[in-house]
Amino acid sequence: MTVTNDMMMDMEPQERRAPRTVWPVAIGLGTVMPAGGFAGYNKAASESGDAAMTPAVAIALSAMWVVGLAIALVLYHRTVDDHERQAYHLGAVAGFYAFIFPCPVWWVLWRADLAPPVEAMPLFALSLVANMTFYFWFKFR
Repeated sequence: MTVTNDMMMDMEPQERRAPRTVWPVAIGLGTVMPAGGFAGYNKAASESGDAAMTPAVAIALSAMWVVGLAIALVLYHRTVDDHERQAYHLGAVAGFYAFIFPCPVWWVLWRADLAPPVEAMPLFALSLVANMTFYFWFKFR
């Protein structure tokens, strides 16, 4: 039997389901990582009187971020469908643009003493907000 385009259009896409452990792991990592960051930051600030983190806290949080993000990305990409993948890609491009436009401008202005030194976290936050906004827009419209 020859499969035609009409037959292909009538077929429903394969439903992918996340394993039962995906949401508990995602929620756990999403809760533990920020909580650990705040606890470590507050502990370091209260002990030393300034906002510097101890090296042990910084290393632990960095390891949690890298390992947690790697696990979350693998689980996400194993369960995502084409529509969500497209929204993910468009959100990623928006996040990239939100970083690539202001970063060099801020750096050049800083070099001319017209702006404060470039900081990574405001640019990171801006790119995440742009990514999230576009991702949700294209995912749920």
